[in-house]
Amino acid sequence: SIPYGLTHTATRILNAKCNNRPFKVSFAGYSVTVGRGNYFHQSYPFVLEKLLKKPMSFLGITLQIRNAAIGGVPSFPYGWCLENFLGEDVDVISWDFSMNEAGGVPNGLEAYIRHAMTLRRKPMMIVKDTGRNIAARRRELLQDYVDFGVLKDPVVLSIEDAMEEFATLSEDMLPIGLREWRKFGAPKGAPGQAPHHPGVKEHELLGWLLAMHFLASLELVASDLVMDANVDKDPYNLVMPPPIYSKNVNPSELLSLFFGTEMSSHNATPMSWEMGPVYCRTTYDPILNGKLQDMVRSGSLGEDLDVMLPRGAKFYKHGWVLDLGKSEKLAKKMLQRYGGLGYIDSKQAYYGIYGSGSLELFIPCLGRDDISQSMENEDMVKHRARDCFKHLVVCEVNEKHITG
Repeated sequence: SIPYGLTHTATRILNAKCNNRPFKVSFAGYSVTVGRGNYFHQSYPFVLEKLLKKPMSFLGITLQIRNAAIGGVPSFPYGWCLENFLGEDVDVISWDFSMNEAGGVPNGLEAYIRHAMTLRRKPMMIVKDTGRNIAARRRELLQDYVDFGVLKDPVVLSIEDAMEEFATLSEDMLPIGLREWRKFGAPKGAPGQAPHHPGVKEHELLGWLLAMHFLASLELVASDLVMDANVDKDPYNLVMPPPIYSKNVNPSELLSLFFGTEMSSHNATPMSWEMGPVYCRTTYDPILNGKLQDMVRSGSLGEDLDVMLPRGAKFYKHGWVLDLGKSEKLAKKMLQRYGGLGYIDSKQAYYGIYGSGSLELFIPCLGRDDISQSMENEDMVKHRARDCFKHLVVCEVNEKHITG
């Protein structure tokens, strides 16, 4: 019989076709997914795009691939900003756990899954991971969420175990697709050509593996073996099982930020949880919406300047400055020697010193139309911040900044 996951992926594709809309695939991840050491267009998300675009067009479906990976950014805070980075109406999303969250740690993946399922289309998940021995708990977690009915068609993308038997073979004994395995696509000496970053051939293999899965689903659509285009026939309704790996959240008051809250309604099944709304604003790129800069009312400068220009110490005496950290700016300068290699990710942040004064932000009360309407009507009722927000998280960059 046809695997259910394959059928559900086909249903997603058919839904895009029947509604005359693009089929959207957005990739998140670390520097591996960005494609460091190669040109951006050589990263495996765009290998997949090249392989699928024509077959999907034959069925009248437009394919949109987005690579929104950012080097060195872990599951969270990225996982709170999925709508910003990946899109609210995306059909497929991914994450790359093989770097910053190696060692089989499952906590970030679980919280990421739960937040991903708040997106409108409850997207298919692609998890780029390490070998089965290291990542065993994460694979068990994915299966748990399939059994819970939360995930319908997840895919684990991993080649480490399969590549072991080729490691000792000489170059002339290898299949053509595995030769020059460590050769990068960017000019020799370009940034990112490190042992932990894949070369061109590895990106091509990853893209082909994903393409085979999607082509199998496309074949089901083309053969009319999938007739129901209703992806939400089995609605998720944001009802979640109790989290499995939530014990290490400290303080416990922050539990809802990662895993949601237990439902108290009399209609709720025992031990049912729900995810609350999360709104994100960020200075990082690439994003589709939600710039933090748009919330700044006063106390900042530099937003209209080229981020690569130096900012002297005097600059900071006049306010908070939108800038790159020292190591990030150095990395960008090195990339500029090679034409930038097409990368679009950037980790800008507001930097300040004691003399910079206060940075004033206006945080909209999203999701509470009653309060917003009252404020627009200049209602005399005083609203407190806690009427709108349960938590407010401010994220800082993880490097000390030196002006200049």
